Amino acid sequence: MIGMTYEANVVDGVISLPDGIEIPPTARVWIVISDEPPTTKSSPRIRSPRLVNPDDAKHFELELVEDPDATL
Repeated sequence: MIGMTYEANVVDGVISLPDGIEIPPTARVWIVISDEPPTTKSSPRIRSPRLVNPDDAKHFELELVEDPDATL
């Protein structure tokens, strides 16, 4: 299944899609009602991974060794 996600508004009970968005007459759609207020900026949020135990960070420590023969 290929799908698209659009943000829309409901005005007087009618779903109003952004300009230029056309849905085929026989398309099947799913409607999700969000309880979050509308935002002016719609961008995905990529969260940083977190360790369950912060003390485990020591397992990810790296040692930086410079190569004297390295060139750019």
